[in-house]
Amino acid sequence: MGGLESDESAELEQLAELKARVICYPFKDESKRSKCVEFLTKMMTYGEAARDASEEMKKSFSNEEIGLILKRLKFHITKFG
Repeated sequence: MGGLESDESAELEQLAELKARVICYPFKDESKRSKCVEFLTKMMTYGEAARDASEEMKKSFSNEEIGLILKRLKFHITKFG
């Protein structure tokens, strides 16, 4: 049964990463975009690590950029679940 759980976990992480890539697309700077994807993937995949990812995000992005990310995240969740 552990195999099924790990398969499901991997699928959830892949889905979270795909959603994060869509949300972080507006960042033209590849470094910022990849950090955005990394942080959002962690936040959507691992509940407990979300707080740590949020703190790291604050170090890497301006408040305006975080606002844009959160606005797109909210839209994406509302529209696509």
